[in-house]
Amino acid sequence: MNYNEQLSTPEWKVKREEIISRDNSCCTECGIERNELLGLSSKFGVNDYNQLKAKKFSVGKTDKPSKGIFIIKNNFMNICHFIGKVKQVPDITELNYASQWIEPKNSFEPLKSRYICFDKSTHIKEMYDLNVHHKYYNSGKMAWEYDNEALTTLCASCHKEEHLKNKIPVYNEKGEFQYHAENCAKCSGSGVLSEYNYYMNGICFQCIGTGSINLW
Repeated sequence: MNYNEQLSTPEWKVKREEIISRDNSCCTECGIERNELLGLSSKFGVNDYNQLKAKKFSVGKTDKPSKGIFIIKNNFMNICHFIGKVKQVPDITELNYASQWIEPKNSFEPLKSRYICFDKSTHIKEMYDLNVHHKYYNSGKMAWEYDNEALTTLCASCHKEEHLKNKIPVYNEKGEFQYHAENCAKCSGSGVLSEYNYYMNGICFQCIGTGSINLW
């Protein structure tokens, strides 16, 4: 199993979430918080209130503050989760609406989605998930077998800057230095691509978000 394949395993997903949680869901360099608007469906898109009505959706507020907003189409009602820091949900005509993929707990569960809404001032193009950066690579270890001290949480910008400023060493199974990992030419070491931000949060499939390519 090569390194990129390792990053698609359930074991790495568990480790990744452990590190991000340890770092308080923030980039350890610039402090930016993990964004809640991740995994938006490109098929559904981002719609304002009028676009949603044009697609034959009905939108309204429930009488339960904890539920907030509902969406109805073809007589099926779904709760629409408001994402924002305000305590009271704003005017529904002034919000954007989207469908968000929900990461399954394991590989056996089907991929699910939910409706969400958020303030129009939110810029979708700037939204990427946080990266977990390996400070070094070891050919004798799987991606999730590293000590937590060898891993750190970075945003896409800081991840790119880290790869540009510092060469990431690669060691063999005996811990002997072999070479420095080469930055991914497609994303310049950032791990993401802005033109694909609507799919899997813009992850670069050339390096699977690692920022490096020549990893055994």
